[in-house]
Amino acid sequence: MVQKTAITDIFKSLAEVESRFHLFGIMTNGDGIIFVKLTQQDTPQYDISRVFSPAPLGNELYTVLQIFKRIGQIIVSS
Repeated sequence: MVQKTAITDIFKSLAEVESRFHLFGIMTNGDGIIFVKLTQQDTPQYDISRVFSPAPLGNELYTVLQIFKRIGQIIVSS
């Protein structure tokens, strides 16, 4: 499981970036992957995904790749 300090660190890193677009982050510890999104409005709003497991038993690597593809589409269309 990704530690809470890593989540706090990525929030701080995303908050330092000035952007009028959504900002995305990814955290992994090798066993799990979490996506983070920051929507910059008057008050920054964060959203955290569930933990995805690319390991053979969870085998959600295809789902993670679909998320990367969708993020890429959002970036290109912005």
